[in-house]
This record gives sequence, C-alpha cells and structure tokens, in this order.
Amino acid sequence: MKKIRLISLAAMAAMVLPVSCSKEAEVDTLLSGEAVPVSLFAFDGDAGKVSLDFEQASNVLWGDYDLIAVFDGQAKREFSVVEGSNTGATAIFAGEAAPGATLYAVYPFDAGNSLSGSNLSVTVPAQQVIAAGECADSTALVSVGVAESGNIAFKQVCGLVKVEISGGGIRKIIIGGSNLAGTATVAADGTVSSVTEGANSVELSYEGGKNFPAGTYYAAVFPGTTPAGEFTVELVNGGGLSWQKSASSAVSVVRRQVIGTGAVDSEAEFVRHIATKEDLYAWGAAMGDESGVTVYLDADINCGADPWKYTTATFDGVFEGQGHCIYNLVIESETKTCFIYRLTGTLKDVIIGSADGESYDNISRITHVGTDGEPVHVAVVSRLCSDEALMENVINFAKVEVPSTSNSRAYIGGLVGIVPELTAPNMVDCKNYGHVISSSTWTGAQTRMGGIVGQCDGTLSASGLENYGKLTNTNSRTNFIGGLCGDVGNYSTIASSYNFGDIENNDGAGSQMTYIGGCFGSVRRSTFDDCQNFAPITTKRNAQGYIGGLIGLLERGESGAPILISNCINNPDGVINYIPAESNKRTIIGGVVGGCTDGAAMFLEMNGCENYADITIPDGMFRADPVGGIAGNLCQDNGASAAGQIRLENCVNYGNIRFDWSESTTSVGLNKRIAGLVGMTTLESGAKCTYVNCRNEGRVSASGAGGFNSRIVLGGITADLWGILTLIGCENNGDIVFERKSTEGVTTSSGGGCFMAGMVAAAWNANALKMTDCVNRGHISSDRAVDKANVIGGLVGITEGTIGSIADSKNYGAVDIYSQITSNRAGGLVGKNTFPVSNCFNFGSVSEAATFAGAVAGENSGVMSDCTVCTDVTVNGEAAGAPGSTPSIPWLCPSNTGSITCKIVAHSSTE
Repeated sequence: MKKIRLISLAAMAAMVLPVSCSKEAEVDTLLSGEAVPVSLFAFDGDAGKVSLDFEQASNVLWGDYDLIAVFDGQAKREFSVVEGSNTGATAIFAGEAAPGATLYAVYPFDAGNSLSGSNLSVTVPAQQVIAAGECADSTALVSVGVAESGNIAFKQVCGLVKVEISGGGIRKIIIGGSNLAGTATVAADGTVSSVTEGANSVELSYEGGKNFPAGTYYAAVFPGTTPAGEFTVELVNGGGLSWQKSASSAVSVVRRQVIGTGAVDSEAEFVRHIATKEDLYAWGAAMGDESGVTVYLDADINCGADPWKYTTATFDGVFEGQGHCIYNLVIESETKTCFIYRLTGTLKDVIIGSADGESYDNISRITHVGTDGEPVHVAVVSRLCSDEALMENVINFAKVEVPSTSNSRAYIGGLVGIVPELTAPNMVDCKNYGHVISSSTWTGAQTRMGGIVGQCDGTLSASGLENYGKLTNTNSRTNFIGGLCGDVGNYSTIASSYNFGDIENNDGAGSQMTYIGGCFGSVRRSTFDDCQNFAPITTKRNAQGYIGGLIGLLERGESGAPILISNCINNPDGVINYIPAESNKRTIIGGVVGGCTDGAAMFLEMNGCENYADITIPDGMFRADPVGGIAGNLCQDNGASAAGQIRLENCVNYGNIRFDWSESTTSVGLNKRIAGLVGMTTLESGAKCTYVNCRNEGRVSASGAGGFNSRIVLGGITADLWGILTLIGCENNGDIVFERKSTEGVTTSSGGGCFMAGMVAAAWNANALKMTDCVNRGHISSDRAVDKANVIGGLVGITEGTIGSIADSKNYGAVDIYSQITSNRAGGLVGKNTFPVSNCFNFGSVSEAATFAGAVAGENSGVMSDCTVCTDVTVNGEAAGAPGSTPSIPWLCPSNTGSITCKIVAHSSTE
C-alpha cells in the first residue's frame, strides 16, 4: 500500500526525472502468442499524483508491496514491484502480458475493472479508510496510464475534498454530492468521460474504527459539478449523532485540485435528547466516543437501581438538565466511582438522587468498593479538570460512600472528587444534600473529603456552593475534612458559599495530623469571601491537628498571593466539640480558623470575619491549645526563609470560650493559651502581624485546678505573643475569668503561672508589642491557687523587654485576684510591665489578696508616663483620692523600679 507524505510544492515539481526503457522490457520486439514477462517503469506523469492546496502537497510514494492492474486487451494482469527497484517516487513493476499489446495500467490493482479500446473502467471507493498517521486513503487515489517504450506516466483521476478536524470525537466524515465515487470510464490521461455506476457520497473513517485525531483529511472523489444545496459535509460522532453542512451554491471538483470545507467540526452542533432510562444509559455508554455534544435531559429519569456503567470517559460538551431529576441511581465500582469521570465541559441544572427535587430517594448512592489501593475520586464528577469546565446548579442527594469494604486511597466529595493541578474550572450555585462517608480500611497515604469537593489542587472559581449533607469519617488516614472542600489551593476563589452539614470525625485511633474546618479543612494562597458555617464539628480523634469553624489549617500564603479571608462567619450552631477518645496530642482550635502551619512565611489577610459559636474544651482534654475565638494560632515559626505579613481587620468574636482543666498527672507542665481573638501569635524571621479594629465580645474562661506546674494564659485579644504584633483600635468587652474559689485538694508548686489580660495576656522574649487606641471593658479575675504566680492586667498581663509600647489605650474592667499566693501581680493597665506606657487610662478597680496590686501595674521597670486613673478606682478597697491629687507610687504600683507619672480624674458618665 502506498504511503502519503507531505512535501513542499517545489519538491514535488522536481519529481519528473529522465528515464530510459528497461532492457528487460523490450515491448516492441515481443512475439505474438502466450503472455510473457514484462517490466514497466512507473512514475508520476502529473508531477505528483495529487496536488494539494496552499504550501503543502501530497505525494503518493510507491510501496514495496504495491500492485497495479495492467490491461493488455486480453485480461487484467497483476504487476508487482521488482525487489530493490522502488525509489518511492518511481518503481519497476513486473508481470506478464500478451506479446505486442499496448498496455494500460491502473493503480491500485483493485480499482481497475476493464479496458475498452483505449478507455479504462475504474472504481473509486465510497468507503475510504485513513491509516493511522496519514491524511487520505492512498488506495482511493486512483491513477491510470499507458505504457510507452516501457514507461508508464500515471495520471490522477480524482480531485480532493479537504476537511479540517479541530477537536475530537468525530467517528465518520461523509461527503455528499453528485457521482462522487463508484465506477467511471476514464481515458489514459486520467480524464473522466462518464460515471457509469455513481455513488453520491464518500465516507471517511479512521483506522481501527477510532475517532479522528485533530488534523486535515482528504476524500478522493470523481471530478464533476454538484448542484446548489446538494453538496454536503456530514460529521458523525462516536455516539452516532450526526451534523450536516450544505453548500448554498453549486460545487465543482476538478481533477488534481482541492476544494476546502474548513474546520467544519468547530461549527458542528451535536445534540442528544434524553427522555428515557435507555436514552440516559446509551449516552453514558457513548460518552467516551463523543465530543462537543449538547445533551438535553427532557424528563425525570427513574434508573430503577440498574447499575450505572463505569467509564473513564471525558465529557467536554454541555449537559443541560433543564431542572430534571435522575433518581434511583446506583453507582458502584472497584475503580473510579462517579456519574461523569472527567468533566471538561458543562454540567448544569440537574438533580441527582431525588425523585421530587426536594428529598432523598433512599436508593441513590455512589459507592467505591475497590481494594487495589490506587487513588480514586468518588463523587458525582470524579475530576473537574479544565479551564472551560463548569458545574452550575447541580444538586446531589445521593449518598457518597467509601465503606469498610474499600481499601483504596480516596478523595471523596458530594459533587467533585478532585480539581487537578493546572486546571481552573468553575462551580456556581451547586448543592449537596447527600451523606458523605469515609470508613475505608485504607492505612496508606493521606486522603481528603468534602461536602462539595474532596480535593482542590487546581484553581477553582466558585460561588453559591451549599452543603447540607453530613460528613462522617472513621478512616484513620482521612485527615483533611471540610464542609465544602477538604483542601483548597493554588489561587482559588470561593465566595458566598455555606455549610449546613454536621461534621463528625470518629476515628479514635488515628495518629496523623488532622485538619478539619466547617467549610475548608486546609487552604493555600486562595481567596474566600462570605463563606459561612452553620453546623457543629465533632471530633473524637486522638491525633494532633487544627480545627476551625470555617478553616482548619492556613497552610501557605505568599507575597503577592496571600490567603485572603473576608466577611466569613462561623454561626452560633457552628460549635466545636473536641472529645477525642484520648487526648495526648496537641490540637489547635479557632472559631473561624484553626491556625497556621509552622516553618513557612505566612502572608494572610482577614477582614470582617466573625465567630458566634461557643467553644468548650471539656475536662481532661488538656492538649487543646491554643484556642481562639477567631484563630487558635497565627504564626510564622521556625524554618521560614522569609518574613511574612499577617493582618486582621474588623474581625469580631461573639462566642464564649471555656476550658475545663482539672489537675492530673498527665496534665503536668502544659501550657494553655486561650483568647477571644487569637490564642497564640507566634512570629519569627522578622514576620509582622497587625490587628486593626478587632473586637472580642465573648467570655473567655478556664475552670478547675489547671494542672500541676502548668501555665494558663487567657487574653481578650491574644493570649501568648512571641513576635512583632501591632494592635490598633482593638476592643475587648468579654470577661476574662479563671474560676476556682477553693484550694482544697490542689497541689501548689513554684512552676507554671497564670497570665491574664483584657488585650494581651503575655508578651514574651523582648518581642515588640505596639498597642494604640485599644480598650478593655471586660472583668479580669483569677482565683487560681496552683503554682507560683497570677499576673493579670486590664490591658496586658506581662511584658518582657523594652522595645514594645502601649499608648492611648483604656481599661474599664475590674482586675481581681482571689488566691493567696505571694508572687501574684495585678495592675489596672499591666500586671508586670517593662514597656514604655503613655497616655493610658484606667477606670477599673484592682483587688489583690497579696501584696503586688496597683492601679496601673503590679510591678514596673519601664516608663509609664501621662497615665490617668479615675476617682472610682480602688486598689484592695483603697480609693484613689480626689481629682487632681497625686496618688502614691505604691498605690499605683507596689513594686516599681521604673518611673510613673499619673493623675487622678473625676468619674464621667461617658467614656
């Protein structure tokens, strides 16, 4: 069979070479009688059998096994290529022919029918098959010639129709017209004199019955003219759908010339209508063979629990559900488990798993049962994986489950299993009501689960997502769990999306880090606006982790691409129930976000975020730390190579935060950092953090003995600070309380301590706290009788170093200590101060059961200048004195090695 090679026109024009007669084929001297051996030198008399358009040409090269038909007036003879004679452009053919006869030849052998005088009967096939890697069926490129002195100059009979395929999914190309193929009478120069048995169409197909790859293809047809409106190009896709385009004017095909039809598949519109279960399942079976199809769901479909056939197909068309339901749908597979495996097109306006569009049908399920350990993506759509992919108004009620019969790594989502890397799909107004369950026996690599999306490695743009389905996990390796998405990364943007589904993590044996969020388990360099959680989170897992009402872990933000979180809310029902079977692993908990990962430069901006849910850590769960109404911790910790930037603005906590902490041998030497805003702010490598106009309205409390030799740190804005923190215009209106009014049964020691304040409980290690225009109105009180010290202040509990500052700030809350420990320190502004403090006001009384209690500080080694105390303030019951009087230094600060200037002012009904 001849091969088709594309070469330039210039190269083709040079193909006519001077030739001489073969000495083996001296036709003129042959004797009459039986057929004798003959050799013919074949070449392209048209300077190329087929001249293509523009800058390309198609040269039919001889193949070593090609056959030509030779007619000698007696019979059709078969001639084959002489071994070693084939140059591609020319070849010597040998066979037998009648002596003395004029020889006529046809390529290919099967195309030659008969000879009548000097005219040949030839056939151009109506069915033409393109070999892999080729652009035309070389056996359809019929050519003819007559021998002259042992040479045959072949002349092309056909013209060509060019069709460009720009995409995929096309199974057949059908050219329609007048007498395009069939049997014709032609002269030896290739001229067609008449078509005797015509076929009005030519069908192109690809080798092996496969879809055509994108490319340019040619159909060989007889020359002639087709009337206006009758010349057509029809495309048939792999599912049998067809589309046709017709010419509005007459079309003429000329021998050795090409007419182009353009990239017709880019215009093609394949439409499939689904009205029955049979239609639906036929579409499912054909999905991998179709491309660019628009599917209309014309009716609600009852699948009758018949198994949906698993397929690895890509759907790149549009599935328009028109608001209809697909119900009693059962999908069960040992491999990829989904309704659509790869969605690169559009899925919209369809309801899965409900007969009425409002409730679960109690049958529909998407269940993975495999045991091969390969990653699987279990969801309505397994992979949402192109920039053009769109899911809009897709609603799922079906249960999505990886049960205990499965032993494979799974990414589980109510709607989508995974958004792969390097893709940027879209989701709009999609909802999940289905129960999402992970109870596999898998113990290998990490897995993910989400109410909407299991895992997002790509760039997802989404709005209007809502999850109502419960999430239940009992698998020890499912450690990223989110009401909307288990893990979100790579510059995604998600807005106006809400979780209403309970999250229950029941794996009590797991040892792997766990990240759980009411909306997102973990996020990286992405943007979130108006995302809300309305449902509780319950975890019983014995593993270190991060838990947040909205987001569990802030994994990474970058300079120029920070994590942006705005107007996100954890509502009153979004409570966090932390009750692991054992509690020997540290867990970081926040009302909005759990916290940041260690060892990376963190770039984060949070604006207008709010928490309304209470956070209660029950007795015995002593490794929950730190805990905050907005965030458990915000940090850039050891290992970061660059300085990060963290900024919180207009964030408010309304939830009460309570920690019950009884003394036990296993709670010895532990720290507890609990705050209304951020439990712990830890910044290294020069990172900076700023809180602007943030507010706490919730009560922050701990109760019980507090653990032998352990430290308790309670703050209205932040508890523990290690780093550069700037507070501007922040407020605390919630009481800060340690509740224990009896020392019975409590062992005291010299370690640990209790640090409490309305703003910042402890600023450690000479790091720079800069506080301006901040206000505390909460009551600060401690009756902790364990360990050596209670250090509490209206604004700050304890400071270290001298590079920080507190300015233009006010305390209105009372500061009380009830326990009898001599090292206690209490101050109306600062419990133990080393910072410059200027132009600050105290309107709250200070009581102290021991000796170190002062109206501005319990102990001071810094410079406290231009401070003001109200006449209503008392210290251990002793009044300040008259307005304008000079209070005593011991009354202002009983342990002072620094300097203090202060004045007394009268009480005012306004602040």
